[in-house]
Amino acid sequence: MNSPPGIRYWLDRRPRVELPVVLDGRHIFILPTKCGLLFALLLIALLVGSLNYTNNLGLFLTFLLASMGFVSIFHAHAQLRGLHITRVEADEVFAPAPLILHVHCRSRFRQVHDIRITLAGEPLFPRSVDLHPGKTRVVKVVGKGRPRGIHPLPPMVISTTYPLGLFRAWSTVAVRKTCAVFPEPSGPVTLVSQKTSGHVGRDQGMGRQPGSDDFQGLRPYVPGDPLQRVAWKASSRGTGLLTKEFVTGSRRHVGLCWDDVAGSDEERLAKLCAMVLAADKQGVPYWLELPGHVSDVDQGPDHRHECLMRLASYGMDAGGEG
Repeated sequence: MNSPPGIRYWLDRRPRVELPVVLDGRHIFILPTKCGLLFALLLIALLVGSLNYTNNLGLFLTFLLASMGFVSIFHAHAQLRGLHITRVEADEVFAPAPLILHVHCRSRFRQVHDIRITLAGEPLFPRSVDLHPGKTRVVKVVGKGRPRGIHPLPPMVISTTYPLGLFRAWSTVAVRKTCAVFPEPSGPVTLVSQKTSGHVGRDQGMGRQPGSDDFQGLRPYVPGDPLQRVAWKASSRGTGLLTKEFVTGSRRHVGLCWDDVAGSDEERLAKLCAMVLAADKQGVPYWLELPGHVSDVDQGPDHRHECLMRLASYGMDAGGEG
C-alpha cells in the first residue's frame, strides 16, 4: 500500500541524517492497529453489558483487558527506543530489478522482538526479526525497482506491534546515502580486442601476452612445447611435466566506445553495460569511453564498479536524478 501524497511529501522533507542513528523517544510514534480498534470496541461492549447487568466479574475482566492493552503501549515504545542503525548497504542492482538493502541494526541493552524494517511507501515482503542485546543483526529490505540513475535512499520505516499486536510503534529514518541503479544489460555482445605496447594509465604491466621476455609462471606441459622451456626441477616433484611461461611488454585489451554502439542513449548504455560485464567475466583489461569521459585500461572489481557507476550516472546531475 502506497503512502498518501501528503505523507510522502512530509517524508521527503525530513532532514537526512548520517549513520549511525539511535532512535529516541521523541521520534517514535504509536497508533492502534485494526486489531487494537476491534479490541477497544470489544471492551466498550463488555463495559456496557457489565454495567447494565451489574456483573462484577464482567467489570473485572473489562478492566483487566484494558490494563493489559494500556501496558502494551509502553512495551511497544520500549522495543524501538535506543535501537541503533549502524550501516545500510545496497546490493548492485540493474534496472528494473527490485532495490535490495542490508540494514545493520543493534540493541545495546534489551531483547527486542518483532522488528520490521521497510521503505516508506514500499512495504514489500516485510518480515519480523528479533534482536539480542549487544549483537548486530543484518535485516534484508526489499524495495521497488527504480530506473537507471543515482538515487537517494528512500526513508526507512522501523516498526513493531509487539507484544499483543494492538498498537503499532514506528519511527522513520532518512539516511544521507545514495544507491546506484545500473542500466539493464542488453546483449548478446561481441568484444573486439586490441593489441598495444604502451597504453598510458593504470594498465601498465597488465594483461600481457605469452612471449619470451619475463618469467610469468608454470603451466602443464603441452605436446609441442620446446624442451628448453620444460621446468625439469619442478617436474621432478611428481606433479607431471611443467612448462615455463614468459610474457612480453605487449598486451591485449578491449575498448568500449560510445560511438561504436548504435541506438538511443539508453540503448547504448544498456549495450555498454553488457560489454563491461562480459569483459569483466572474461578477465581481459578494458576501457570505457563516454562523451566527456575516457577511463584507463584496467580490470578487476574496482574498475568494473567505476565503469558501471559512470554508466548509471550518465546524463544525471551529481548525486541525484536527472
